[in-house]
Order: sequence, then structure tokens, then C-alpha cells
Amino acid sequence: MIARIRFLVGPSVTVLAIVCIAVANEYLFSIPNPAVIYLLAVVFAAFYGGMTAGLVSAAIAVGYAALFFSKPGMPFHYTPDNLARVLILLVTTPAMALLVGVLHWRVVASVRQMRSLASHGTAGERRLRAILRSLPGMVYERRLSPQGEMSFTFVSEGVEQVFGISAAEAIAGPNGFYEKTAPEERDAVIESIRQSAATMQQSWLGESVHLAKWSFCLTAAKMAGEQERA
Repeated sequence: MIARIRFLVGPSVTVLAIVCIAVANEYLFSIPNPAVIYLLAVVFAAFYGGMTAGLVSAAIAVGYAALFFSKPGMPFHYTPDNLARVLILLVTTPAMALLVGVLHWRVVASVRQMRSLASHGTAGERRLRAILRSLPGMVYERRLSPQGEMSFTFVSEGVEQVFGISAAEAIAGPNGFYEKTAPEERDAVIESIRQSAATMQQSWLGESVHLAKWSFCLTAAKMAGEQERA
């Protein structure tokens, strides 16, 4: 339905432009070069409604030009100059509609491709989140700043199983993350994380956590300001 409406809009705009030109020539003032106006309508029709709509508008425009440049009272009879004008419009107007129609097709194809990629990306993201929820532990993305401050850019829902806090709470501040570690192990855990970022080795979350819940940590970033995945 929408495609049909878009198809009809272009030729309708071309007809409206021609009517306005005719009314202006008859009652207001003479337009010396009306082709500029209806050619613009043809371009709009081809881009908005597609190649077919553009070609229909081109046929309407060329038909009007054939009458406009005729001798007064003698339709389709022309002076040599006006005949040349009509022949030029007969070639260039459909060609213009074809070129803009191809541009329209490419734009539509690009939009469809982007929508398809976005749809696949959304589906892939849902699958990834489902996998993360099914893991018997937690997955997180950690950032270590040049000043040595740690923060989390992503934490899976499994953090509630391991540490008893929500993912939003863990991202908002790492303190809740470390407070769940036994006090006597906390400093060692923090130092282990720093060493993990520097050496790209697995970090240690504390024996109390490992004994209570299964969890794991895999390093994917190295130095300050870079990210680390677990």
C-alpha cells in the first residue's frame, strides 16, 4: 500500500506542476523556461517513487513540452528551434528519470541491508545474552585506568549468583564487587587483578568465592586504560 502511494505521488506532483505552469502562463505571467520546473518534478518522482514513477512523470512532462512548444493553434507542429528543444527533452527527461531511479534503488537496497544487519545484530545480541545467563558463573569487562582505578563496563547477570549484587550495582561501582570477598583476601584479589592486566594472565578472585560459587576470570586486556574480559 505504501509503495503504491509513493508511486502515485510523483506523477501527481508532475501534473500539479504542469497545471501551475499553465495557470501562470494564462492568468499571471509568462514562464520563459517551464522545463526547469517540470524536470524538477520528474526528479522528485523518480527518487521518491522509484524508476517506474519517474518514467511515468517523464512521459507526462514530455507530452506537455510537445504541446507547449507547438506553433499557436497547431499542436505538434514546430519551428526548427522548438523541434530541437522537444527532441532534446524527449531524450534527456527519460534518461534523467532512469538515473535518479537507479539512485533510488541503491538507496532502498542500502537501507534494507542496514536494517537486515541491525536485525541480525539484535538477534545475535539476544543469543549472546542467553548464553551468558546460562553460564554457572559470571562474565565481565573490566577497565583499569592509568591511575590504577578499576571499573566495569559490562557485567553479566551471573554476578548475582557469585557476589549477591546486581549487574547495575557492579557497574556503578566496584566496591560492592570486592566487599563480597573475604577481608583477608581482598588486597590479594586487587593485586591479582592488577597483575593480570600487566601480564595477561588469569586473575584470582579469592578462595572464599571459589569455594562457594564456581567462577572464572580470563584476561583480554593488558595495560592501563585498556579493557579486560572475564
